[in-house]
This record gives sequence, structure tokens and C-alpha cells, in this order.
Amino acid sequence: MTADEKDRAKLEELKQLWLTDDDFTTAEFHAMRAVVLKRMKERQRKTVKRPIAVLEGIAGPEAEANWKKLEEAEDYERMNAIYRFLFAAVVVLPATKKGRGFDTNRVEIKPNSLD
Repeated sequence: MTADEKDRAKLEELKQLWLTDDDFTTAEFHAMRAVVLKRMKERQRKTVKRPIAVLEGIAGPEAEANWKKLEEAEDYERMNAIYRFLFAAVVVLPATKKGRGFDTNRVEIKPNSLD
């Protein structure tokens, strides 16, 4: 029996307990159910695979030219999808110097795992 199957069985067991046991409150049911659902969602999040199709026609030796074509076409939806595929987060750290200009050393790019 897989972990998801066990959790689905646990949810059904909780539901039956809630329906049949007058001492089992709705608040207790929701609290216990939330724990199981959170566990299931976490497993699902870890197993979601991003579609590599988003990189079709953009990667390879012509990547720079292909990216410029996306910019010219203002295909921001596709550009954003590519960014989301490649990067988990872009973090801009607090400024350490006063004045004009942007210190690019403050930017940390966290890549997505490509496996």
C-alpha cells in the first residue's frame, strides 16, 4: 500500500469516526484532516515534474537569438514560463551602500533542480 493510499484510507477512517462518534468534534476532525492533507500535498509537490517542452525552440546554440525573438514578439507569458522552469527564486538582498545604481552582487538566483 502506497503512502497516498494509506493517507486516503486514514481520511476515510476520520470521516467515518466523525459521522458515527458524537464525542468526535468537527474541530478535531478538521485538525486531524489538515495534517493528513498537508502530508499528501507535500508529497505531490515533490513529485510534480515541470514540462521540459517550455524550453523547445529556445535552448541550444541559437538561444540568444531565439530569446530576442520572444522579446520582439512581446511573448512575456512564454518568457515567464521559461524563468519559472529554470529558477526557484530570485532574492534581492538589502542594500549595503547608499547612492545611485544597483549592486548586482545583491542578487541571488536559486535554480530549480533539473532532475
